[in-house]
Amino acid sequence: MTPTMSSEAFEQALQACAAEPIHLIGHVQPHAGLLAFERGDRQRVVQASGNIADFIGRPLAEVLGQPLSELFDGPSRASLAALQERCAALGTPVAGRLQARVDGSPVALIVHFYVSAGCGVLELERNDGVHLHGRLDELLLQTLDALLHPGTPDDGDAYFDAVAHRVRELTGYDSVMVYRFDADMDGEVIAQSRVPQAQDFLGMRFPASDIPPQARRLYTINLVRIVADVDAEPCAIVAAPGPVPAQPLDLSFSAVRSLSPIHMEYLRNIGVQASLVMSLLQQGRLWGLVACHHLTPKRVSMAVREAAIVISRLVSSRLAELQALAHDALTTTATQITAELLQHMPDQAVPVLQHRLLPPLQALMKADGIIGVIDGAVFTHGRVPPAALVDELLQWLGTREDRAVLALENLGAHLPALAAHVNCAAGMLCTPPEPGMPNAIIWLRGERVRTVRWAGHYRDGLVRNDAGNFRLKPRKSFELWTEAWRGRCEPWTPAELGVATLLAMELPERLAQKSRLDAAFRKLQRQEGELRLHRDHLEERVQQRTTELSIAKELAESANRAKSTFLANMSHELRTPLHGILGMTALALRRNADEAVRGYLQKSEQTSQRLLALINDILDLSKIEAERLSLDALDFTLREVVDGVDHALRETAAAKGLTLDLQLSERDAGRGLRGDPLRLGQILLNLVGNAVKFTTRGSVTLTLALQDQADGVLLSAQVRDTGIGIDAAHLPRLFTAFEQADPSMTRRYGGSGLGLAISRRLARMMGGDIRVESTPGQGSTFFLQVHLGHAAPRGRGRAHEPAWTQAEHQLRIEHAGIHVLVAEDEPISQEVSKCLLEDAGCVVELVADGHAAVAAARHKAFDIILMDVQMPGLNGLAATQRIRADTPNRDTPIIATTANAFDEDLQDCLAAGMDAHLAKPIQPELLFECIVRLLRRR
Repeated sequence: MTPTMSSEAFEQALQACAAEPIHLIGHVQPHAGLLAFERGDRQRVVQASGNIADFIGRPLAEVLGQPLSELFDGPSRASLAALQERCAALGTPVAGRLQARVDGSPVALIVHFYVSAGCGVLELERNDGVHLHGRLDELLLQTLDALLHPGTPDDGDAYFDAVAHRVRELTGYDSVMVYRFDADMDGEVIAQSRVPQAQDFLGMRFPASDIPPQARRLYTINLVRIVADVDAEPCAIVAAPGPVPAQPLDLSFSAVRSLSPIHMEYLRNIGVQASLVMSLLQQGRLWGLVACHHLTPKRVSMAVREAAIVISRLVSSRLAELQALAHDALTTTATQITAELLQHMPDQAVPVLQHRLLPPLQALMKADGIIGVIDGAVFTHGRVPPAALVDELLQWLGTREDRAVLALENLGAHLPALAAHVNCAAGMLCTPPEPGMPNAIIWLRGERVRTVRWAGHYRDGLVRNDAGNFRLKPRKSFELWTEAWRGRCEPWTPAELGVATLLAMELPERLAQKSRLDAAFRKLQRQEGELRLHRDHLEERVQQRTTELSIAKELAESANRAKSTFLANMSHELRTPLHGILGMTALALRRNADEAVRGYLQKSEQTSQRLLALINDILDLSKIEAERLSLDALDFTLREVVDGVDHALRETAAAKGLTLDLQLSERDAGRGLRGDPLRLGQILLNLVGNAVKFTTRGSVTLTLALQDQADGVLLSAQVRDTGIGIDAAHLPRLFTAFEQADPSMTRRYGGSGLGLAISRRLARMMGGDIRVESTPGQGSTFFLQVHLGHAAPRGRGRAHEPAWTQAEHQLRIEHAGIHVLVAEDEPISQEVSKCLLEDAGCVVELVADGHAAVAAARHKAFDIILMDVQMPGLNGLAATQRIRADTPNRDTPIIATTANAFDEDLQDCLAAGMDAHLAKPIQPELLFECIVRLLRRR
């Protein structure tokens, strides 16, 4: 019989469970071995698993205390050194492969490397799992296509059903469940795909105690967690003998850590012999899991593990997209409501305005009632508790110490006086509480009675020890157990919390300011009427206009803050899928050894990085304006930063015939500095890149020098060019966001006008500044100074290389040998188009501007024309009109290729006589499909 217990005893049992140090468990799963070694030159092994001989052919006694170099041959040592460099560069665990010898025979190993408490940790598995995944490449492509395809349902439930089905088909596990956490970290199975023999958990909830906080932390750190056999005996990690006992090894980043005996028993109790769990994250927080269960032991290969990591990131990105769409919809409506309100503010008093404001804000959050507090005055609308209880609620909120948006689903549990009013106040969403609650918005929801389906009763997992204390142990029964939830409201969504945060930043204070302005203005009117009855109508209008301008200034500042918030949110949501694209590119690069293909893939990555750089600029600007940008404090050398500038711009400068001279003394190049090398490199890359861009002949020189100061190091840099120079009249606008010195240069040279503005603001954040001296026609010199700290020099690794894939089979079969004219001024885009089309069997002719395109069209008939819209001299729209008017290609299909992807751009292209429109970056498959479709129509 289950013992009875108080809520305090149950909480004690939860805390005891949460205190279990599962990251220090001291064992690994027996199919894997572990080596932990000191970082440094000797790399002495300080801990190893008892089964290490199965992986490197040396018994434990001969491994402990030995240098790592004595355990592996030359090629393996090189592979391990590369792994360590990659881990240092990325700051995350990395995986790879190497060869070892066991009993004289070569053994292929999978290696997982990470750093733990100053030690390097190698986890080794035999790479004998390739046969376990069969058609993995084909299934992975089908899975990614299904989850990325535009036709994938936007409805959350349908999408998660697709995730469960595709993951089970890919991995071969008997049951795959999508598991979502609520605000209390209770979990619910919202989708499941299974074989008939697996237990049906769809729609069931699991208490938060099933996955305690320390386990959730490890799920956040490791995106994929695998258990091959719950009945396999774990292998202990043994420390090298020494005078001081070794501390247990922190296995937080481990891929093969043995699980807690409690968790192993838990899996056995639900009939699971093997598992694979993928984490789903949102803004660094654990949103849910994709839990794969198998009824028998199951090993997976490294390829399946990598595929699971890709799917984890992909689904997390889709969750961010769905949440962003919901947030944007609510934000748009909230903005419309507040904009209409603020438009009438100069003419209406707050008591009148609240009748216009509160009803739509109540409907926005699907609330039953709403309370608005404006400069201490309380207004209500809809169903709310009696006035005395509203005052008690405000007093309770004013005593809270937290200063964040507060969302409660069971308000009566926190404020018992409201328990009798669940019809209107079962739950609450409140803008951040503050002492006295002078300004606030509080949304109220009534009770929503729900029947919750639990997978077993959580009290079945409670036992009492000899001391009479309770502790948790795995439940033995997971039979359906239902519970009626009363006194709770419909949960508040993340989008609703985000809109409440946005409104909290602006609306209450704006209304309070308006109330104070109205009162002050009325008082001033009375005083003026008493003291100066002779004041004429013109003076009254001047005073009124002054007040209106003051309010307009406040509204402009509010709009500017809202703009910064919007840019930051949208930049983040754009970066998330782009990061996924770069990740897919890296995966493809690892799987393709053909050097020519790798070259194409690397150029594709460069194009993606340019887009990412622009998004970064927008995000940087919004963060700086909102004072939310912070600088990192990392150790680096100037050589690393200058090498990055040289690598990025050397080829571009050479192509223009320019001399790129980077002047830095050997002493300064190797000195250890502390600061933000990424932001410093961003400033230098912008300054030198601009110099190369605006210089047609001569040279660009970067000179750097360090000077010691009492509080650190002063870096002085000069960037001199022999370019076009800058007129003195344009210098005041040079560092203004979204502007260039001469607006006409934008079309000739390109650029967003953000680089110099961001660079100066970054320099000032580093305690320095940027200034410029320039003479038109002779060149410019930019002077940069920033303050840095001292640090010891250290090396830096290189990031992985990305790549992409393509397909053109249909075009090759049906239209081999067609003649294609490509009008494109950008060299990399030229090369990409030419290689893609030639690989598909096309004959390609390249031109670099609109005039050349018209000349080529008059000279020769083509089957297809690809026309870039933005080109120097004659743009693509004008070139198309001339081709249609008087050339042999007046009926040839013309496809617009442009980075302008709005509807009006498409209409402009069609109006100019083009047949189709493709937005950059162009997917090869879409390009080939468009060409085939137009040729068939012709």
